[in-house]
Amino acid sequence: MSPAVLIVGSIAGYFIYQNIQKKKREEAIATYRQDAKNFCDDMLLTGTQMEDLGNALLDYWGTYVSGTRYYNGHYMGDVDNAVLAAQTEQSATISQLQNDVAKREQQYKKLLKLSVEDNSELQDIKQAAKELYETYQDM
Repeated sequence: MSPAVLIVGSIAGYFIYQNIQKKKREEAIATYRQDAKNFCDDMLLTGTQMEDLGNALLDYWGTYVSGTRYYNGHYMGDVDNAVLAAQTEQSATISQLQNDVAKREQQYKKLLKLSVEDNSELQDIKQAAKELYETYQDM
């Protein structure tokens, strides 16, 4: 085999390799973006569920404070009964929130691992995910 054929073959192989690496990088970036979107969407849903739960607790507490002793079929002899009634009514939401804790943590940990370190957009997404998760933990 002539040296020219080897050189041309090597150059072609190099460009093919570079093209494959570029495609893998683009796929990794697209996957990271989608994972971040899913995390954000799930966190928004979680926030909405927490807000609904808080509103239910406030409704029952406010009803008790106003002097009403029956609300949505629950007797509220004291503030503890009011909170318990709200928790009973919202038990499905509470269970869902408790079950989702591990899922949110898993999503977060996945976002901490950047497959492409030199991409500033992904660095920004990672930082936003950190801040969002810290806020979630504070709730």
